[in-house]
Amino acid sequence: MKLIMPTKLIYDGNILRQARIAQNKSIGDIAYTLCSSSHQISDIELNSATSYGFLRQIVIKRYAELLNIDLNTVVTQFESDLDIIN
Repeated sequence: MKLIMPTKLIYDGNILRQARIAQNKSIGDIAYTLCSSSHQISDIELNSATSYGFLRQIVIKRYAELLNIDLNTVVTQFESDLDIIN
C-alpha cells in the first residue's frame, strides 16, 4: 500500500503569533495545550520550523484550531510535489 503525503506546507506563522498575543496567551500556554515544546511553537511563529516534517503540519493545524482561526487563513499553499512512501 502506498501513502501519498505533501512534502511542503507554506504558511504564515505571524498570523498565529498575532492571534496568540491578541488572546493573551503565552507561547508556553500554546505549547502545553498542544503537547509541544515552546521552541517548536516559536519556530512555527517565525516560519522557521522546517525540521519537523509532517508533525509540523499537524501542530500548525491544531494551533490554528486552538486559536479559532480558519486554517486557510494561515496556510498559503501546499506544495504540489508529492512523496510516495512505501
